[in-house]
Amino acid sequence: MGGVRQLSPNDKLNIAGIGFGGMGAGNLASLADENIVALCDVDHDYAAKTIAKYPKARLWTDYREMLERQKDIDAVVIATPDHWHASMAVLAMQAGKDVYLEAPLTHTLDEGRAVQAW
Repeated sequence: MGGVRQLSPNDKLNIAGIGFGGMGAGNLASLADENIVALCDVDHDYAAKTIAKYPKARLWTDYREMLERQKDIDAVVIATPDHWHASMAVLAMQAGKDVYLEAPLTHTLDEGRAVQAW
């Protein structure tokens, strides 16, 4: 009682990172106590340092394929170029994932409404 709580592996979230070569690397670092189970980026060479930090994470280049095929993901961190944010967030939420999204969340009112609907 009153001590630091130790999380069991079952209490941790399974996190996927989409766009982890730049800002996403810092976002994932802040979640290092969770299970980083998937990493999706189109440039694995640019993101090599982050890949090395999470050797157990499955690597992807297509976020749609990752969301469809890797069923153990609880939440997704999206840190891609801005114009991808809304479509990736909506697809992740449609797949039942919680989402952390870098700003700006959307570029248009229609994109904002689509994200809000989920």
